[in-house]
Amino acid sequence: MAGKTTKKSPFDCAAFYTITSKLSGKAVTACGESEVRMFAPTVEDRQQWKLVAADTGAYRLISKTTGKALDIMLAGENDGAQLHQWKEDISAPTQSWVLEQTQDGSYKIKSAVSGKCMDIVDISMQDDARLQIWEDLDGENQKWMLKLSPRRNLRENHARPKKKRQPKQRQ
Repeated sequence: MAGKTTKKSPFDCAAFYTITSKLSGKAVTACGESEVRMFAPTVEDRQQWKLVAADTGAYRLISKTTGKALDIMLAGENDGAQLHQWKEDISAPTQSWVLEQTQDGSYKIKSAVSGKCMDIVDISMQDDARLQIWEDLDGENQKWMLKLSPRRNLRENHARPKKKRQPKQRQ
């Protein structure tokens, strides 16, 4: 169509990302079937999230471990509404997040419904901290780094046999 432009996503929607707090360096972690907490980064699948295009300019954040989406409890829109994982296939508005890049290269992850930021409860820097939404205060506890998770080589456990060297012929 003439005149129609599409904005390409800056993210690889086929890949997984680790989402870490700029403040604490802790990673958003899927815990069990529904909880989401902050823990020191590892290479575990429970800290890997896929960004799936949702509404215009928004994404759903899907856990690699559970296949569930990052969601706001009880469809909350008020400060302090906590985050959890919920069924991916319902595509609820509370599962849509806008990733707004800041000048320092980090992102504010904002609810597409309320515009409130993903935030760490009590600005905690401890393992097991909970997540919530809160008005945008431009705090470090509301800034997130998204790092592309390394792709695992499917052949990493199947080492190739080394070729035997042929002895050099003397002339």
